[in-house]
Amino acid sequence: MAFSKKTIAVSLVLVGAALSIISVFIYNQVINKNHDEIKKLESSVIEKDEIIKSIWQNSISLENKKDISLTMLLTNQGERSLVDKFIKENFKRVGINVENIPQIKNEAFSFLTKMADNKKEEILERINNLYLEKVVIQEKISDRKRKIDKFSLMALFMQIIGLMLILSKDLVYFN
Repeated sequence: MAFSKKTIAVSLVLVGAALSIISVFIYNQVINKNHDEIKKLESSVIEKDEIIKSIWQNSISLENKKDISLTMLLTNQGERSLVDKFIKENFKRVGINVENIPQIKNEAFSFLTKMADNKKEEILERINNLYLEKVVIQEKISDRKRKIDKFSLMALFMQIIGLMLILSKDLVYFN
């Protein structure tokens, strides 16, 4: 069974057009969807960075407040209750609830240092967890970008093959 030149030419054009349409569909559906997902993930990474910076600033503030409080405790010659009140308020600002400060300076110093160090460990643990979450999100972004690259190449390949098939119809008429 022999096909006419016209049938072959029309078939080439239809297959070429179908490949071009499929490549447009791939680009619009798959690639655009992944770009949108990447934007969401990137905003999540930025948000995690901002939270980490904020928590780190709180850690620095904690360290400063601890140093000031301990300096006041060790150098105070006057009313101890005022120093205790100042220390309680200072520590409360960084999320440490100090109720009973020991009256002996060395014990108070050790107690407050331990409280501040425990809080700092909590802060560092939270920063580590957020950083790990950020790394996982960045890996997802990389995976999505690789997926986009693969689909872009596939769509481009389909467009080129489709164009070649459409243009090859003219070769059928020349033979």
